Amino acid sequence: MVAELRRRAADASRQLDPGRRRSAGAYPTPEPLARRLVASVLDGWPARGPAPVVADPACGGGCLLLAAAEQLAADGLAPAAIVAHHLVGIEIDPAAAAVARQVLSEWCGGAATPRIVVADALRLDLHRWPAVPDVVVANPPFLGQLRVRTARPAGVPGGGPVGDVSTAYTDAAALFSVLCARALRPGGRAAVLVPTSLLASRDAAPTRGAVEAVAELRSVTAVDRADFAEVDLDLCLLLLAARAAPATDGSGPVGPTSWAARLLDDLPAVDRGTWTVSGTVGDQAAVYAGFRDAYYRLVPLVAEADAWPDAALPRLVTSGAIDPPGTDRRHRPVRFAKRRWVDPVVDLSAADAATTAWARSQLVPKVVVASQTRVVEAAVDAEGCWLPVPPVVSVVPHAAGELWAIAAVLLAPPVAAAARGELAGTGLSRGRVRLPAPWLRALPLPADDAAWAEGADALRAGDVAAMGVAMTASYGLAPPETQALVAWWRAESEGRGSAQ
Repeated sequence: MVAELRRRAADASRQLDPGRRRSAGAYPTPEPLARRLVASVLDGWPARGPAPVVADPACGGGCLLLAAAEQLAADGLAPAAIVAHHLVGIEIDPAAAAVARQVLSEWCGGAATPRIVVADALRLDLHRWPAVPDVVVANPPFLGQLRVRTARPAGVPGGGPVGDVSTAYTDAAALFSVLCARALRPGGRAAVLVPTSLLASRDAAPTRGAVEAVAELRSVTAVDRADFAEVDLDLCLLLLAARAAPATDGSGPVGPTSWAARLLDDLPAVDRGTWTVSGTVGDQAAVYAGFRDAYYRLVPLVAEADAWPDAALPRLVTSGAIDPPGTDRRHRPVRFAKRRWVDPVVDLSAADAATTAWARSQLVPKVVVASQTRVVEAAVDAEGCWLPVPPVVSVVPHAAGELWAIAAVLLAPPVAAAARGELAGTGLSRGRVRLPAPWLRALPLPADDAAWAEGADALRAGDVAAMGVAMTASYGLAPPETQALVAWWRAESEGRGSAQ
């Protein structure tokens, strides 16, 4: 009977047509993942004292509440008491809420009716919840804010319990993480599924701060895509513990770095506070990325180089074509505009004035930096003949002679580790990061000029391994820290590969 109830709970959202389902972000939690999520907060619950009240603010057909009911029953609580007093659900879809109510009622043999509220939890004041929860579990809607079908309006009408952190680009799942933290009774626990992009993205910074003001981030664990195949996102599970009192002195939040770094168990320790630095990349170079519309303007202008044997046309450079210390397009085909290219060039003679002006601004000596990478990838365009495709970032030194020095900084092992630790989850998959221009602009420069020069010379000579050792030393790091960091960097570099 329980297996049939699980199926019905999961099917509550699957009954929606595909378009409505995507716009609602409604994806039922697979039963094994539901058990894992519930166990993460109920295992080891204090045996003394009353059993916990478990709430799900986006309960759908009741998958997570049913898993919680089963665990509470295994701990010795009577099914009727569990359903009547220890489960709270909030669900925006009346049909799904009705399924949750019926499934849980049948689970206890019809002896009790669960407290399921039909409402949008993001707009429902916390004092209107049926009970203050000890435990919150949530598989919230995953609504990409850059997609027309799933974007929600800016802010939360009427304020709601999370209105103070809601912006036009804040994913609903991020808002639910704040909601779950704020709903908890002091000492309570929450387990929330969220996209890994929440861990480090700029737009999620207010939500991370809001969560840590009222709760401690206990752990971040990755969710294998095979465990939740219906969602085409990299997900992770946040485990939160409510603080006894909100943090008001700034001591509570531990910052975005720890959120991202906790997802990576193979990352060497990186503490920027131990680096010896002087200035930033932005002090010595202009850093900028092209706008997305430039990508589309380039589409009709690209051709293979062999179609223009006598023309000196700029070479198109995508993230997938960037390999330190240079780019070898002849042996590394790339993808652009859903096509495979061997040696793409750009015919600007057919470009409009705006595209031509943008392209000319890019055709200068520079360092190009790939986006969506495992470690930082950069290459030197000494002649200024490469035309980077957004979101490739261009770094143009104020002095032309600093090209290799700036490239060495961008490729330094400490910088690679900092990027992974601070930006994990911002790329298209858990192992990749997106390198925004402001982050690169703020990178500190090493204070050891001699070691920095040695690293730049090694890079110019094509000795990337020697560059890595010298640049790690240039930031004042010493063995054994240097050895562990360089070993990690070399292993990651050997397996590098950009999203094209």
